[in-house]
Amino acid sequence: MQTLGLNLEGRRLDSVLLEKGKKGPQVIHFQSYELDDSSFSVKELYTDERRIATALSSKELVVRSLLLPLKSRRKILAALPFQIENSVPFSPEETLSYALIHKAKKTFPVTLFATTLSAFDAHIEKWRSLEVDPDAVSSLPHALHRFACFFFPNISSLFLFFGGQIEGTWLVIDEGRLLFSQSLEIGPNLEHDLLRIKHFAKARVAHFDALPMLFCGEIPPSLALFFKEQFGTPLDPPSEEYVKTLPFAASFGIALDALLQDKKSVEFRQGKRASKKSAQLFRKGAVLYVAASLAFAVLFGTLHQVVVRSKKSALEKRLSTFLNQELSLDAGLALLEKETAGGNGPASGLLFVPKVANVLQWLGSHPQMKPPLEISRVLYQLERYPKLNGGNEPFLACLELEFFSSSPTAARDFHNALLTGDALVDAKKEIVWRAHHNSYFAKFYLKTRAL
Repeated sequence: MQTLGLNLEGRRLDSVLLEKGKKGPQVIHFQSYELDDSSFSVKELYTDERRIATALSSKELVVRSLLLPLKSRRKILAALPFQIENSVPFSPEETLSYALIHKAKKTFPVTLFATTLSAFDAHIEKWRSLEVDPDAVSSLPHALHRFACFFFPNISSLFLFFGGQIEGTWLVIDEGRLLFSQSLEIGPNLEHDLLRIKHFAKARVAHFDALPMLFCGEIPPSLALFFKEQFGTPLDPPSEEYVKTLPFAASFGIALDALLQDKKSVEFRQGKRASKKSAQLFRKGAVLYVAASLAFAVLFGTLHQVVVRSKKSALEKRLSTFLNQELSLDAGLALLEKETAGGNGPASGLLFVPKVANVLQWLGSHPQMKPPLEISRVLYQLERYPKLNGGNEPFLACLELEFFSSSPTAARDFHNALLTGDALVDAKKEIVWRAHHNSYFAKFYLKTRAL
């Protein structure tokens, strides 16, 4: 698999092509192009064999470091939609966000990346004007963080500055988390702005002066001397490859983040925002899946009668043993159902789950499930149930809900009710909660009861 990371600044395009090998990511090439060069077309870089990755700049998004007073990943995921609403300067309807949850000793710190739908659309249109449709869109500060982690895997805290032709990007990383990031104009006030940033960072990170320094991108000698005098000596180069890729740190990190596609990756281009190529690959996979399903259906139909006869014979044999009587299949099942209902047969003592009718009645009368909440989908399913001659395995039923709400407060009240539990909801089991704009998803388990 190959991934091409592209970083466009002004009329210059930096590209790094990475390939996933047995020993990890390998650099295939890195190169700069001038868009004013009539002999060059960005489309030449775009092939079906490689993924194209870009990133939103610091001007196009905000980075927030959150420390929630929660110790459960489940509760953090449930609380995030409300935290996002209070942490970013965008309206909920316009916000597009991505969160990375880190595992600390006693907490789950969160790094939040947020942009607006209009900024994201403008980013995509900028690349489409160059005849490129990115398959992956990350965050430039996060891409620079990944660049640092790749070449300095044992350093979890540092100050990084990336110098571009038009703007620079600085970030502070502490204990593996991106704390702050901001863009700076490359101009006559750069040194003054960097000193201002230094004072800002020192006021918020007590050990800032002890942080290792990493300077990448275009760093002229005069700026390198300024950094050494005001910020300290930069990290020693770990390899010759690192020295060669320093000017391409942004595009390297962009390619790396998309190539790895792991829990540390940031990806804004998902779902309905996926690229045309990704959508085509999905449809192709769906066609292959349908074809395979049809082939399996034909095979299944051929064997159907044989399997049914075999299953019926085995069930009659097991039923006879279970009831210790010689009965037909229908008569045996009827007797088993009667004894179960009476509580005196071999299935007595089992715990049962609410019926579908009871669940629908509960939904219709729930004090928090009312306008502006509108249910769009309900799924009731048994994840576990008793089996003949398989022991009295208890029932386990769950309910999935999808609904809309124009009021985040009303949705939060319903979520709190689920976490509290009632006669139907088992609050001791996992409760899944997801929110995206005005759409919500909830999955929870139902309590069991004796007949």
